[in-house]
Amino acid sequence: MEGLRSNQPLIRHEMAQRTRHQFRRMPELVFYQDDSLDYIENIEKSLEEGEDPIENPELLPRRKKS
Repeated sequence: MEGLRSNQPLIRHEMAQRTRHQFRRMPELVFYQDDSLDYIENIEKSLEEGEDPIENPELLPRRKKS
C-alpha cells in the first residue's frame, strides 16, 4: 500500500498519458485498502447471533478510509 501511495504521481501521469484524448483532466487518485468483505462478514455474523446492526449501529465499528 505504501508503495502505491509513494508512486501515486507516476501512476497518475502514466494513466493521463494513456487516456490523453478521453479526459480533460486526470482526476486525483486515492489508494486505500478495501475492507468491504470483512465488513459484510461482521454484518452477517451479527445477524446470525440475533443482533440487528441496523437498529443498533454500535454493534459494528465505523469504517475509515486508511
